[in-house]
Amino acid sequence: MALFKIENLSFKYEGEKDYALHDVSFDMNKGETLAVIGRSGCGKSTLLRLMKKSVSPKGELLGRVIFSSDDISKTGFVFQNPFDQSVCETVYDEICFAPQNLGISSDDIRRRTAEVCEFFGITDMVTKKMSELSGGEVQLVNLAAVSVLSPEVIILDEPYSQLDPISCDKLTGALRKLKDELGTSIVISSHSLENVLPLVDKVLVLDAGRVSDFGKTDQVFLKLLRKNDPLCLVAGPLIPLCKDKLIKTVKQAREYIQKNGVRYSAMKPSLTGCGEASIFAKNVYFRYDKKSDDILKDISLKIKKGRAMGLCGANGSGKTTLMKVLAELRKPYAGRVKSCGGSVYLPQDARLAFVKDSVLEDIKFMCEMSEIDTAEIHRISQRYAIFNKIDRLFSKHPYDLSGGELQLAALFKALVCGKSIIFLDEPAKGFDPYAKADFISLINEIKKNTAVVISSHDIELLTEICDDISMLFGGEIICFNAACEFVFKNSFFTTALARASRGICDGLALSSQLGGAE
Repeated sequence: MALFKIENLSFKYEGEKDYALHDVSFDMNKGETLAVIGRSGCGKSTLLRLMKKSVSPKGELLGRVIFSSDDISKTGFVFQNPFDQSVCETVYDEICFAPQNLGISSDDIRRRTAEVCEFFGITDMVTKKMSELSGGEVQLVNLAAVSVLSPEVIILDEPYSQLDPISCDKLTGALRKLKDELGTSIVISSHSLENVLPLVDKVLVLDAGRVSDFGKTDQVFLKLLRKNDPLCLVAGPLIPLCKDKLIKTVKQAREYIQKNGVRYSAMKPSLTGCGEASIFAKNVYFRYDKKSDDILKDISLKIKKGRAMGLCGANGSGKTTLMKVLAELRKPYAGRVKSCGGSVYLPQDARLAFVKDSVLEDIKFMCEMSEIDTAEIHRISQRYAIFNKIDRLFSKHPYDLSGGELQLAALFKALVCGKSIIFLDEPAKGFDPYAKADFISLINEIKKNTAVVISSHDIELLTEICDDISMLFGGEIICFNAACEFVFKNSFFTTALARASRGICDGLALSSQLGGAE
């Protein structure tokens, strides 16, 4: 039975000349999971928001969105940024908020809240403040908060983009329970479906606001794979192993490798940038106030010019705080930090990098305040391939950009600064496979003359791009290794291919290694 039916849907935002969506038509049935994929700015978030009236954007709408129920509570929506959705102080109040606003009785609210907390395994969190939770915990609470109304469908816009691998597994487990045990339909937009792929029944591919493909998961991704379209990597790094069958899990990949073997080039340590240190930290301790616990404990490290260092660890482990201390935006209460040359820090929420009403106006304002020649704007846009079409974003308000476009604009602004040390906090979380490949090339280019520090939950990205990777746990650096050593030592904070090939193909961790000679 049809749950959603989208008929000839076109949409144009207020004040815009071009349509964000063009003649989009598809349908999905009850109990199905639909994935919406495509390049950054192709209209994915716009489509998802139009599928729930209360969060639909303003603009010119043509065509129809037909939902099987007129009850607004039957459609739940989980936003890309976990912290954008919470409105209450405590977890309990957050989960109660929606049913209270719908006039549901207090007895029924208590029953529903208790039930949903048990279902999602978050009973021990109910008395905590939302501000005390990690990004992964907040996202789980957001999911529980929309599930308390027993919706027929839950729509999720890039729900994994800010979560560590453990939190990703927890969120996937919750979605699996909703689908398998309650029959809840799921619509998910993501540039990485690796975690949730086994749950996906159908895939809708958008290209510049138009439907370029729609069908069963295996059919769509194998078609992309056989065309050598980088978009196939949305299905995860395991997909290039076989062009005849969609490999969805590490178990399937391991069985395939054992049976068929693979050709690959073994990963080797990077020998670049072995010169002087650009950043030096020794015995650094930091806390936000005198009565709070230490966020950073006895941090000592050197980051050398010409190398990219990755930071990983669970949500709340201290990665962002460490980057701010190294960038000298925060001062440690003990220990010292020394850097050679100025630094620029790009925050995890890229919206915080902008203060003006358009991207270009903001960058020019920065140039004026920092006495940077505005000719640098043109030079950077011409020098790096990833910025070849950046000018189409210049006239837009930063908040009107898609997640990937916003990250691109913020990265461009950081490079215009011309500093010798760049700190990037989750810089590629909104990037499609095309943009991610360009980003990798960009970092490899700029690190020739610059020290780069990247914090990310994307272990594939860190392994591909970084020379060294550090892992934080409880505010301490528990390991600092060359990327190839790091990825083969770990079982959880590692890549899918490293798990699948362990003990079979030594030195295989990335899909980019496939096809070479060992």
